[in-house]
Amino acid sequence: ASKTVTITQTPSASIKKVADQETVATPGNVNYTYTVKNTGNVTLTEVTLSDNKNPLVTLGQTELAVGEKVTVTGTYDVTQAHIDAGESIVNVATLTAKQNIPVTQASKTVTITQTPSASITKEADITIFTVPGRVTYTYTVKNTGNMTLTEVALTDNKLPSVTLGQTELAVGESVTVYGTYDVTQTDITNGESIVNIATLTAKQNIPVTQASETVSVKQEPNVSISKVANQKAFVAPGIVTYTYTVR
Repeated sequence: ASKTVTITQTPSASIKKVADQETVATPGNVNYTYTVKNTGNVTLTEVTLSDNKNPLVTLGQTELAVGEKVTVTGTYDVTQAHIDAGESIVNVATLTAKQNIPVTQASKTVTITQTPSASITKEADITIFTVPGRVTYTYTVKNTGNMTLTEVALTDNKLPSVTLGQTELAVGESVTVYGTYDVTQTDITNGESIVNIATLTAKQNIPVTQASETVSVKQEPNVSISKVANQKAFVAPGIVTYTYTVR
């Protein structure tokens, strides 16, 4: 008597992928851990592990016994370009085998956090004027955020000629420029402090970034008068002429 026992093959596998960071705000490495397991009932051969963002990742072996589990790691370099773009890093790991296992993939998303910001300081070389003169301002601008700033512009409400001299600021970059303002007699006569405000803007919509500097005008009113006679003494009637000089 003959009896046939049918062998049922169910090739399958699983893959799990974990990142050591969920969000990234600066350039650096994201480390991934891949855990692969043969969840079927047949030995898997010609096994390959690939990652669409990390071509260097490999399983380190080409065969997986039933129930066998293997863990490997991979690294992805997050660059300043990634931070500037602000797009999440989505990569997909795929496991294949000769035994035609069902589609076996694992996806992981790492979010990019952007914090555009800048600072500006403004300093006058002279802060009090009693007579007309020139004040020189020093402007120091710095990118204090985590992304490159573009279309950067520096303006001053009293000095339309002031410019930064460049339109891009790398992360941490600092630039110093100068501007001058001529204090006139009209400013002295008016007696009002000279208050001007520098403003920095960028395409990246940084928070309001301004710096104000006040130059005081000190009025010192003073009048003098002198009087001179054309003759100091008389021996006969006559006319004396006085000259008055007011300053």
